[in-house]
Amino acid sequence: MHGDKQKLSRREKHKRRQKIIFAVMAAVLAVGLLGSSVAWMLGDTGAQIASSPAGQTAAQPTLADLQRQVQAHPHDAAAAARLAAAYADAGRLNEAATAYEKAVALAPHDGDLLVNLALDYFLLGQYDRAAARLTEEIRLHPDDARAYFYYGQVLGYGKKDYRGAVRQLEKFIRLAKTGDDVNK
Repeated sequence: MHGDKQKLSRREKHKRRQKIIFAVMAAVLAVGLLGSSVAWMLGDTGAQIASSPAGQTAAQPTLADLQRQVQAHPHDAAAAARLAAAYADAGRLNEAATAYEKAVALAPHDGDLLVNLALDYFLLGQYDRAAARLTEEIRLHPDDARAYFYYGQVLGYGKKDYRGAVRQLEKFIRLAKTGDDVNK
């Protein structure tokens, strides 16, 4: 009886240690991802300013403009994707997910669309849908490191499948090899 209690205690300690390791690794990776995303957005803005005449940015289309474009070109995946991104930027994630679903239906092999849709689902707390879209992207593009990274996040943070999350993050590291998210 005493031995069973000791085994259970070891098992609990092992699980607890695993959770702590995953939480630390996930937090470090999340900070790295956030930092690289901010750098990417700032870098993209700088490129737009540098490429515009006299350093001025062109007016961004409004949501209404983008909605009209999608209505005028209902089979244009890029138009649906632009509308989805604008909805996401405005914090309208349900509408963003709907627009990304339309874009994915029009361009089912576009990895960027699948990953963006999965991220919206993740932020909406729809972890099964996020996982399904990421596994679809991994099936279509098995070398897409970011799909493994985000799938690990969905499994760990969303579905609390820490072992599965660690496996996906290990695949991400193997594929990415270098970069801020790998180094952390």
